[in-house]
Amino acid sequence: MNNNAVMTGASVEQLKGEMDRAFESFSDRHAETESAQKTFQMVAQGLAALNKRRITVGRAVQNLIHTFTEALAKDPSCKIDPGKVTAAREEIAVLDAAMTHLRIGGHADAERAHLAALVLETESQLDFEQRRLNHHEASVAVLLTSAAGLDGGLELAGPGQVTEQMRGIVADLNDKLGRARDTLKDFDRQTAEARVQHESSLREKTI
Repeated sequence: MNNNAVMTGASVEQLKGEMDRAFESFSDRHAETESAQKTFQMVAQGLAALNKRRITVGRAVQNLIHTFTEALAKDPSCKIDPGKVTAAREEIAVLDAAMTHLRIGGHADAERAHLAALVLETESQLDFEQRRLNHHEASVAVLLTSAAGLDGGLELAGPGQVTEQMRGIVADLNDKLGRARDTLKDFDRQTAEARVQHESSLREKTI
């Protein structure tokens, strides 16, 4: 807000309108973040289910190998059918491939959408808090101008406690927004690297 501008009742009302619109935008962004988070959680649950199955099958393989080893130790001539172990190992390979595909594909996309929504929400929250601060400071300025008309010796010693608290909120949100943007940027870099490595691995397998 321009501190040199003369604040009037009309100015305060205009700033209130801007503040109200900013709050509506912030509310919309918050709802979008919640939706993105729910989608991400659903995809994450699918990945967790695959991993749980992977662990279960892996343990089954170890148990089968242990059982076969004990049987051979007791009777070296006994015949062992490796079919179950082979089938389990094939399922593990399928599960590993599915998890990798989901992790760098749909899971990464859903997580990025959530992180991007957080950035937009924080931007809109910062805009709202800044406009709320502008409205508050304008309201105070108008009140002081009115009071000064009644008492010419009235002076403002400095920002009040409420103003300082609101300025602190704006400063904190600026920091939060910077961190959110950095997190999204790092995620994009890491995801791009993971996808390049995955594509390279697939090409090596086909050679």
